[in-house]
Amino acid sequence: MFASILNSSLSPECFKLWRFLIGAGHEVRMAGGAVRDFLAGLKPSDIDFASTATPEETIKVLEEHKVQIINPFGGMRHGTVTARIDYKQKFEITTLRTDTDTDGRRATVEFTKDWKLDAYRRDLTINSMYIDIDGNLYDYFNGQEDLIHKRVQFVGDAGKRIREDYLRILRYFRIYGKVASNPERHDQKTINEIIKNASGLQQISGERIWMEWKKILSGSFGSDLTLKMIECQLGSYIGLPQNPNIKGFRSAWNNTVKDNISTLEHPISLLATLLYSEDDVLHLHSRLKMSRIERDLCLFFTNHISKIDPISLSSIQWLYLSNPMKIKTEQVKSYINAYLSAQGLKDLNDEFDKWKPPTFPINRYDLISAKCPKGQLISIITDKLKVIWRYSNYTMGRKELLNEIPNILDVLPSQSLPRKTKNKKV
Repeated sequence: MFASILNSSLSPECFKLWRFLIGAGHEVRMAGGAVRDFLAGLKPSDIDFASTATPEETIKVLEEHKVQIINPFGGMRHGTVTARIDYKQKFEITTLRTDTDTDGRRATVEFTKDWKLDAYRRDLTINSMYIDIDGNLYDYFNGQEDLIHKRVQFVGDAGKRIREDYLRILRYFRIYGKVASNPERHDQKTINEIIKNASGLQQISGERIWMEWKKILSGSFGSDLTLKMIECQLGSYIGLPQNPNIKGFRSAWNNTVKDNISTLEHPISLLATLLYSEDDVLHLHSRLKMSRIERDLCLFFTNHISKIDPISLSSIQWLYLSNPMKIKTEQVKSYINAYLSAQGLKDLNDEFDKWKPPTFPINRYDLISAKCPKGQLISIITDKLKVIWRYSNYTMGRKELLNEIPNILDVLPSQSLPRKTKNKKV
């Protein structure tokens, strides 16, 4: 049925692995998201196989053919063996299974030879299809029809599927962004079950939530789907404030779409527009366990650049030079670029990229040589000298700036200055 397309789409390594397992007498089919993408005319990013072979039988075949096995015991409890063919492409081979007991995160599994039972334990109809090496499609729950009509539906009872693994709530929205042609064609019964089971996301780790959410933001309808997630009362379980900045988020998304700007590098730059304050950022970070760079970008948005009004080339140049977060200059530039992209300020972003920053002519050793009090005061004096430098349009040189130090010390509060120590009498 799909043999010719299969042959032209898949790598030699894929067919080599397939034939190794079939040659050993096992039934093996391409499964899940790879089949969905293949039928949708997309190149699958990962190829997963389902097989009647047990994990031990799969490992035996791979060892006989000297195939590299990655972390051989890592996924065996759930029937998964990961192989790399010729040290190139990586594949997962999972034994047909049913989930006999679930707790909303993990499942106790039982291996089977029944393909329909394996399909039934999967999340969505469009993820429950298989293709064999001859190109024959096996579709037990009308997944192909749903894919043709761009419908995203759970296999069987949506509530039951969600309660087996609450991360499926976010997977639903991610796959919807890949498949649907309209952001508002959700099945209302499915949405009702998502709302009913929203609190189950408390059981899911922040890292897993953020991994899915990043893909949602980077895909089609990222704004609409995030707002739908908030409408479904997921916000408090995924780290958002009680009343997120919907207006700012919608505006930022419309700007990125208008200018056709890829958000893949910094999807957090869109998410950050939902936040108002440093407390919002720290709460989100504690829930999602974002990277340090992602956290700092959010803090940069809420504490600094979003407070500039009006935003102009000179104001962002000063933000770059003053570096209020005391981070690497390349990071400051990256954060400014991300913010301007999120706000649709492409011309301003281009101007900023062409600008060659002047070098501040004073360093720490200059201040020490000028007899500045050591410690935290050096940082305070540096910041004040930078302000003076800014108002000279960055023209003042080293000598002129050093001459300003006595004036700065004169106006500093007395508590900022180091106390003079009295000589003790002997």
